[in-house]
Amino acid sequence: MNTDNIHLLLIEDDIVDQLAFKRMVKSKNLPYSYKIANSVLTAKEILSQENFDVVITDYDLGDGTAFDIFELIVDTPFIFTTGAGDEKIAVEAMKSGAFYYHIKDADRNYLELLPVSINKALKEKYLEKLQKQAEIDLKESESKFRTISSAANDAIIVMDYEGTVQFWNRAAEKIFGYSRKEITGKNLDDLIVPEDANFYFLKGLKYHWEKGINSALGERVEMTARKKSGEFIFVELSISAVKLKDQLNSILVIRDITVQKESKEQLRQSKERLDIILHNIGNGVVAVDCDLKILFANNKTFTLLGFLNKPEEINDLHSLLVNCKNKGITLVNSLEKESFRNLELTVVKPLQRVMYVTATPYKDMNDKTAGKIFILADVTREKEIERMKTDFVSSVTHELRTPITSIKGFTKTMLMNNNLSENNKLEFLEIIFKESNRLESLIEDVLSIAKIESGKVSYKFKKISLAPVIEHVYNIFKMQAAKKDIILTCEIAEGLPQISADQDAIHQVAVNLIGNALKFTTQGGEIKVKLYSENNQLVFRISDNGLGIPLADQKNIFKKFYRVRRPGTEIPGTGLGLSIVQEIVSKHRGKIEMESKENAGTTFSVFFPITENQIS
Repeated sequence: MNTDNIHLLLIEDDIVDQLAFKRMVKSKNLPYSYKIANSVLTAKEILSQENFDVVITDYDLGDGTAFDIFELIVDTPFIFTTGAGDEKIAVEAMKSGAFYYHIKDADRNYLELLPVSINKALKEKYLEKLQKQAEIDLKESESKFRTISSAANDAIIVMDYEGTVQFWNRAAEKIFGYSRKEITGKNLDDLIVPEDANFYFLKGLKYHWEKGINSALGERVEMTARKKSGEFIFVELSISAVKLKDQLNSILVIRDITVQKESKEQLRQSKERLDIILHNIGNGVVAVDCDLKILFANNKTFTLLGFLNKPEEINDLHSLLVNCKNKGITLVNSLEKESFRNLELTVVKPLQRVMYVTATPYKDMNDKTAGKIFILADVTREKEIERMKTDFVSSVTHELRTPITSIKGFTKTMLMNNNLSENNKLEFLEIIFKESNRLESLIEDVLSIAKIESGKVSYKFKKISLAPVIEHVYNIFKMQAAKKDIILTCEIAEGLPQISADQDAIHQVAVNLIGNALKFTTQGGEIKVKLYSENNQLVFRISDNGLGIPLADQKNIFKKFYRVRRPGTEIPGTGLGLSIVQEIVSKHRGKIEMESKENAGTTFSVFFPITENQIS
């Protein structure tokens, strides 16, 4: 990933914002070369002439909006900025592929975040490129696997789209008498296929070239084949299509059945190996006939569809979908289609799970559709991540707008009303101060997670005492607790040893944990903060008797963007705090534990090791 010279396109119709961007680049000596477009028309003209590493675009551009140019930058990471602050616009931008979304502010402080966003966008694009390269490497490894298959008893032949032999294993040499050197680069149908079978052979190949792009074996057919000596033998043939290095190839597996050499035990072992493969793959596989009768379903299928084991009464597709939402009506209604990909199917019991279903028809020996094969892929986690990211964008937008609106509102009132009493002024200033702290905390969380993601967090470790840090944070929240009629106590043991730590990072941990306890403890509740030593560790513990965390949510509580859903109780937040806390504690070689019971309270315990040379 080259960051020495980053080529940018800024699409911005506000000349002041343009100048601010130029000053920022110059003042920070950033390695950017850039062009600026002040309209949709100009942006389209520039994008048609050259490529950029990153595109930064404002939403409202005078002659259109940023959405008018998204189709031209599908392969380029872009960052979305706007002064409108519209939550819906933000969500639409992220859905359209925006890497980040920045709200402009009057002082143009958002420009300070742009370099981080640009670097992160480039990093994610670079990782995407690496992923594609990994896929290419995987295909090359599949090619190596063909070499291993040369030890198989069956003839394994690989041909390109033109029918030219590219691979010919030892078994093929033995069966047909041609050496690999003799046949590689030759057309197979000219050498081993009898003239009267040429048409059907080529027709079968054409079908697999046009329809088959997966590595699943087709049906086996019997035919005659010609050896180098001119002798005709009976063979069993199967054809499959696979992409190798982005080139479509056919794989022929040929078995000499002129003399049956394989015993019943070999057949049993062959079937057993196939069963092991199908029952141990990560996806569900189901094959049905044209009447939707189940011909095959692997073990994973029943697990994904909510069955503890394979019930005897399940013999058709409808009975297989009984645990799905509306009995799997979305899948049933799609059966009229010849094939489909990534159809969403929701299992509702015993646990909710989301699957993508892909259906492909298979044909019989007469080239007639005989049924369908379904592949079920569990995407529950991916869907949850997608939902959490959407919620995060929505939450951050809302959380930023709320304190800003309050600050502007009360400030405007004070500026326009000279007759306000001193008590009113003091009350308004307290509100402005509180909302400023709230805004600062949110921005600190967002910046922290951005630094963590970009790998740019640096900790300044030195010997410190935790007691003053914890006591300071306790004093910050003491007044807030009193206003909520919450009892907040702090108990710090005497004579605690120092540890090697970053004081600001420890302060952030304490603010997040005590702040969370205060946020999720109702009026009249109690919060206990303790700091003591135990088993050569400093223990920082925060206990409350508040709302608690539902058992189903506890395993996800430290995940980025994750927020507990509480119907009827909307508590503000971004889902970043505990993720940041865990990262900081981990960098201090500590650990964090959580105990909670819904409606009974939560306890977070942070353990820091006490050693002479703790940090290397």
